[in-house]
Amino acid sequence: MPLTDSQARAAKPSDRPTKLSDGGGLYLLIQPTGSKLWRQAFRFDGKQLTLAHGAYPDVTLGEARRLRDAAKAALKRGVDPRKAEEGDSLPAESLEAITREFVRMRGKRWTGKHQGMILRRFEMFVFDDLGSKPISTISAPAILEALRKIEAKGSLETAKKTRQTLSAVFRYAIATGRAEYDPAHALKDAMQPAPGTKHRLSLPFREVGHFLHSLRDVEPVILAAVKLAMHTALRSNEVRNACWSDIDGDLLTIPAERMKARTDHVLPLSRQVKAILATLPGDKYSDLILCSPRTGRALDMMTMISSIYRHGWKGATTIHGFRALFSTQATESGLWSEDAIELSLAHRLPGSGSRRAYNRAKLLDERARLMQWWSDRVDKAVQEYKKKAANDLSELLA
Repeated sequence: MPLTDSQARAAKPSDRPTKLSDGGGLYLLIQPTGSKLWRQAFRFDGKQLTLAHGAYPDVTLGEARRLRDAAKAALKRGVDPRKAEEGDSLPAESLEAITREFVRMRGKRWTGKHQGMILRRFEMFVFDDLGSKPISTISAPAILEALRKIEAKGSLETAKKTRQTLSAVFRYAIATGRAEYDPAHALKDAMQPAPGTKHRLSLPFREVGHFLHSLRDVEPVILAAVKLAMHTALRSNEVRNACWSDIDGDLLTIPAERMKARTDHVLPLSRQVKAILATLPGDKYSDLILCSPRTGRALDMMTMISSIYRHGWKGATTIHGFRALFSTQATESGLWSEDAIELSLAHRLPGSGSRRAYNRAKLLDERARLMQWWSDRVDKAVQEYKKKAANDLSELLA
C-alpha cells in the first residue's frame, strides 16, 4: 500500500529506526530522535545502494515521489542517480528539464533565494502534472487546469506569478528551438484577478518628528539603524548588511550581490547620515556597520520592528514604508527629476545598460542634493515636534 501523508505525519519514533514503505524503493526512515528522512533503495552496477531525498515535511510526499521517479529514470538511462544533477534524468524536451535550465540560466540576475522560491512553486503546483511532458505538447487548457488548482486554494497571487514564470519558460523554449508558441500567455485573461497590491504601511510626513522623537530611549545601535533607514531610504536588508568598507568619502556603494536589482548602488551620504555613523563605534571583529552587540552578526530586522511596535507604532508604519514616504515627499516637492528619485530608491531605469550607467553618473550631483534635502526635512520635523512638545508642557505647567 502506498504511504499517505497523514501516516507520515502521525508516525512516532521508537527505540530503533523504523521504515514506512511507499513503493518503488522509496521509504520514510523514522529515527529514534524523531527525524523523518526520505530514503530510496536501488541497485546500480550490481550493488545495493541508498539514495537520500531529504527530510519530511520539508520534502513533501509528492516531492519525494517525484525525486524517486527521476532517480528511476536515471537508472533506466544507465546513470547513477546519486551523481545525476536534478533534472538530468528528465527528457531534455520536458517542461521540468527546460524550467530548471531556465532558472539556472537566470541565476546571474536572480538571487539563490528567488531561484529556490521559483522551483519550490513549480514542484508544488506544476511538475507533478506537467513536468515530464515534452514542452511542445503542452496546451493552454492543460496549464489552466494546473493553475486552477492553485486558485482553488485561494492563492491568486501565486497563480498569477506561476503563469508569468511559465510564460517566460515557454519564451525561453521558443528562443532555443524547443517550442513554437507560448500557451501560458493566452491564459492571462482566463485567470481570476489577484487582489490589488497591498502597499507597505507608511507614516504621513506630519508624524515623522513624533515618531523619531518617541524612539529616543531605544538601544543606540537599533535607534541608529532606524534613523539610517529613514534618512537613506534603503531597504532594511541593505541597511542592516551595510559595511564600513562600503564607504568612501561621502559615498556609500553597496555591491550588486547585496542589491535587489543586482546592480551596484551608489548612495550620497548627507551630513546627518555621517553624524549618525559617527555615533557607532564599530566592531574590531566585524566590518558590519550595524553589528548586533549580542550576536556579533548583522542586526536582526525583527529587532528593529519590535522596537517600533513597542513604542506604539504597530499598524502605523514599517521600515520599508520609509521608502514610500521618501518617494512621495520627493515627488510632490517638484524639485527633483524622476530619474534622480528612482535611482535614489535603487530602482532600475528603462533603456540600455549604457544609458542607465550614463544617467547614474550624470545624476549623482542631483542625488547628493536630494539626499541632503531629505535629511534636512527629517531633522526639521524632529526639531519642530520637540519645540511643540515643550510648548505644550509649558502650558500644562502654567
